[in-house]
Amino acid sequence: MPRKTFTLLVLIFILIGTAMVGGYLYFFTGVFGERERNEATKILDDFLPFGQQPLETGRSPGGQPSEPAESPLFSSKLLKLVQNPVAGFTPTTLGSSTVVRYMEKETGHIFDIDMSIPAAKSRITNTTIPRVYQSLFGQNGQSVILRYLNDDSLVETYYAKIPLASSTEDFRNGVEIKGSFLSKSINDLSLSPSGTKIFTLIKFGKSAIGTVSSPDGTKKSQIFDSPFTEWLSSWANDKIIMLVTKPSYAAPGYIYTLDSASGNFQKIYGGTKGLTAILSPDEKKILISESGDGLPQIKIYDISSGRLSALGLRTIADKCNWVTSAKIYCAVPDENPESSTRYPDLWYQGVVSFKDSLWEIDPETLSTYQILPISQVAREDLDAINLFQNKSGEYLFFVNKKDSSLWSIKLER
Repeated sequence: MPRKTFTLLVLIFILIGTAMVGGYLYFFTGVFGERERNEATKILDDFLPFGQQPLETGRSPGGQPSEPAESPLFSSKLLKLVQNPVAGFTPTTLGSSTVVRYMEKETGHIFDIDMSIPAAKSRITNTTIPRVYQSLFGQNGQSVILRYLNDDSLVETYYAKIPLASSTEDFRNGVEIKGSFLSKSINDLSLSPSGTKIFTLIKFGKSAIGTVSSPDGTKKSQIFDSPFTEWLSSWANDKIIMLVTKPSYAAPGYIYTLDSASGNFQKIYGGTKGLTAILSPDEKKILISESGDGLPQIKIYDISSGRLSALGLRTIADKCNWVTSAKIYCAVPDENPESSTRYPDLWYQGVVSFKDSLWEIDPETLSTYQILPISQVAREDLDAINLFQNKSGEYLFFVNKKDSSLWSIKLER
């Protein structure tokens, strides 16, 4: 090749490369601002849309091929938002934008992702708290309760408000969070849907003491006292708390409701092993799973009639979310694992994990519908937990139990 021609080609490649880099920087300069530009080098690691080919076949819960999947590109619906392990997240709204706020496990830093620009993330806080294993956001993401292991490997529970950025430095580097410690002896903690109340369980001698308070630990009121200490709590709504005995294939489980105002404690269902459950927001039905031969079947229990209805799906109730009284989302394994009576223990202990698809359930008609075969689309094993829909119903978020990465699905409305 003549020297002049070679030199000309090199100059052309340099000009094209410069133009591309310039356009990239201009795009981020004009749209995202300086803070996000500082994060730009991390964008490609945290943003990963999947696959560009339509799926050829669907899968039934039993793992048998079903009818061919439709041709729309499911990849446009599923996004891996955060690669690094997250301790917790919450969808929120800032202006007209849907934003997901999350906390990193490793650092305790809090970030925002605007779902209209999911490739960019903004660091909101700069307070480093390592080894966070759980964070619960309240008040539209403006407060957080985080639980972490201190230097002595003891659990600390800390409440903090998340201040708004007030300077250029805050916008660039994040703000410092300040708050107060809650009791060191909390065994279980749950946050009400509005984020205005918490319920905590503390072992006192040979008993479990249950207390309702503000998220910062003030305005305490003891409403529960039990000689049995192994409980898991969750809120059906801002008034009713559900208490379930910790599930195991080796012991019968029981479900109770607890009125957060009056302390009224009522048994709802129980006596079966490996019992896990989610109470509907209107307190009329419970989604349950129980130990049996192989992966548990999920069922709907009608509290008033006592009717128990099978749904024909095998999963664990903890992989579901009753988003409204008329709609349930569940992550359902694509294949039924080897036969065992030791569920859900095997799954909780990490001995087994699943490859899931996302299903929608109508608790009135008992109809089920596969929304998305998420593991097939992602081309990796997704064992989905912590399913959560934003208020507008546009997105469903979840965490992959295998690595605590954060994902989103854009739902059809």
